[in-house]
Amino acid sequence: MKNLFQLLKPEAKRNLVRNKIQWEGMIDTIFENLKTKKNVSDLTISQVNSLYLFSDIDYPQSPVEALYCEPLFFQNDEE
Repeated sequence: MKNLFQLLKPEAKRNLVRNKIQWEGMIDTIFENLKTKKNVSDLTISQVNSLYLFSDIDYPQSPVEALYCEPLFFQNDEE
């Protein structure tokens, strides 16, 4: 089973890498969290909020998209 870092969509990963120049410690923490977790449900609300903020991905309007972080991660059938 892939970890969340491996399931992160290219746009989000690219933006996080770009923002690492200014926010290195925060981005490193985000990457460490994603590499150790396999399910979105393992992330805290704070971790999800940081992920949206530093990946420059808009927080979704749909509660379901927000719950499953659909704008950030490939779902199992999308890989």
